[in-house]
Amino acid sequence: GWKKVETLTLEEILISYQGLGLQRVLCTDISRDGMMQGPNFGLYQSLVEQFPNIEFQASGGVRSTEDFPLLKSMGLHSVVVGKAFYENRIRPSELEELCLANGL
Repeated sequence: GWKKVETLTLEEILISYQGLGLQRVLCTDISRDGMMQGPNFGLYQSLVEQFPNIEFQASGGVRSTEDFPLLKSMGLHSVVVGKAFYENRIRPSELEELCLANGL
């Protein structure tokens, strides 16, 4: 992945696909993926504001369960947890409890 440089912006791509009925998007900030420095909250906030009819799934940078409530409050539909899960910074029981409590 990520071998080809694209000249279109993410927003331009979303606009073109939105016209075709796009409803959900998995958005990974590859500069944060696996880094556990926190999700790109600014990016996700901007996308939710610009495209309120699209359900966004945040991916990249999740470091703990403390990231979840802020993403949820911004209007993110769901969250991908990777490295934080594998390094036991987030336990399965925490995920289940948090998802049930927050509708994630």
